[in-house]
Amino acid sequence: MKKILITLFFVLTGFIKNVNAQTTGVPDTLAYLQSIAANKSQYIGQPFSKLMDRLTLPIYD
Repeated sequence: MKKILITLFFVLTGFIKNVNAQTTGVPDTLAYLQSIAANKSQYIGQPFSKLMDRLTLPIYD
């Protein structure tokens, strides 16, 4: 019984984290990325960290 409760806890915790990850962030990703592309002249010749600092989209390895 203890194992079932622990397993259920981890499953529900993972589900809740997944729901939160999908509801936060940029509402229109395509428009956001197009705005970055339109302003690409600001980032040319700059370190990549400058672009990374301004991104509101998470980058995963």
